[in-house]
Order: sequence, then structure tokens, then C-alpha cells
Amino acid sequence: MTRRITLIIVIAAALVFSVTFYKVFFAVGELEAEVPPLASTTPAVEVPESAQPATLLIPTLDIEAKVQYVGVTASGNMGVPSNFRDVGWYKYGTVPGQKGSAVIDGHVDNGLGLSGVFKNLEQLKVGDSVYVLSKAGERQRFMVTDVVTYNYKEVPGDKLFERSDSRRLNLVTCGGSWIKSEKTYDQRVVVYTVLVP
Repeated sequence: MTRRITLIIVIAAALVFSVTFYKVFFAVGELEAEVPPLASTTPAVEVPESAQPATLLIPTLDIEAKVQYVGVTASGNMGVPSNFRDVGWYKYGTVPGQKGSAVIDGHVDNGLGLSGVFKNLEQLKVGDSVYVLSKAGERQRFMVTDVVTYNYKEVPGDKLFERSDSRRLNLVTCGGSWIKSEKTYDQRVVVYTVLVP
């Protein structure tokens, strides 16, 4: 009987540990970047799967990250990658390199405060290079044109998702201070870039 109780306790402890481990190392949350309604269901332009993004490279920050494809959460915000090492491309929007605003997000840290892929995103400067590798291996270079910090409730969705005057790539992550009651940070860092011909 004692062995059975001990076994049950060990199994319960293992389950609790597994759930905690997952939440810490495979952080899931929202960046509070509200997606414009018309942009939430249909890709801006249909392109071959081989042209879709596979890897994001930012040499200045020593970033080489796998690209996950994310959609829209139940609350209407852009989804985020399932862990803190990868980045997430908004799959209903523009494909990087196409005319319009492609958007890629990433975590600033995880549940333990360990650095996420975009921990130092705000250190990018105008003129820095960002590269996207497609599934076919095509390499595209984007140049940083602006780095802006917004209040987390005031991210301009139209500027982030809907500008179509050029071939844009916008990177977004959290910043500022942690709001414990809302389980999010109070700022969003957005890096705006344009494709270099």
C-alpha cells in the first residue's frame, strides 16, 4: 500500500514538473499586436511554398532562428512561436520579399527570464541588415529604417501589418516592465525594415 502511494506521488510530481518545464522553456503568450480584421484570414498574395520564410538571420545580434508560422489568437492578436528560440511569421499576411508588410515576432525571454531570440532587438540601428532565407534557400536582405517602442496597448496595427508602399519586414517583441496582473510586458519594440534590391 505504501509503495502504491509513493508511486502515485512520484507520478503526480513528474506531471507537475513536466507542465512547469513546458511553460518555462516553451513559452506561449501574446504580444498584444492586434491584427486588422481583414488581414486575419487571407494571405496578401499567394506564393509558392518554396518562397515562404524558413530562417531569420540578424548578424549584428548573432541571431539565426527557425521561422514558425503563426496566425491569430482567440483575442484577435498575432500568435507567437511555441518556444523562445524560434520566431513567428504572420502567415495570413505578406510573405517576406513581397510588396506589403511582412511581420515576424519573437519572445524577449521565457518564464525563467532566460533570454529569448529577440532579447536585444531594440539594439538594432538604422542601416543594420536583416536576412530572410526562404524554404528554397533564397536569401533576401532587408535594411533597418526605424526602431520604435510603443505602449503595449497602442501598437499601430495598420502601420505594422498593412503598409503596402514597399517590400517591408517588421519585427516585433516585448519590452519595458512586466505587468504581473496581465502576464505581459508594458511595451512593444518594433523594428521596421525594407527590402534592399
